Amino acid sequence: MSLSRELRDALERLRGNLSTLAQEHPEAGAFLAALRREAAPLLAQVENDDQRHALLAELSLMACEAGVPGETARRVLMGGGG
Repeated sequence: MSLSRELRDALERLRGNLSTLAQEHPEAGAFLAALRREAAPLLAQVENDDQRHALLAELSLMACEAGVPGETARRVLMGGGG
């Protein structure tokens, strides 16, 4: 399932801000909390579980690009804590 154009655009804007977010929150837990806050409006826009999973996969990838271990990123972004 692909994301809507609006969600893809918002996700790209968030990706563009990734390095700033990582600099402002160098500790993995703080970074993930900030990423989750930034992503909350996007997650609120998803229309179904497939879109939610696609968005969470993209957010997890962003976290990995910022240096956060993949499993930690997935657990925190899906609401399971750090």
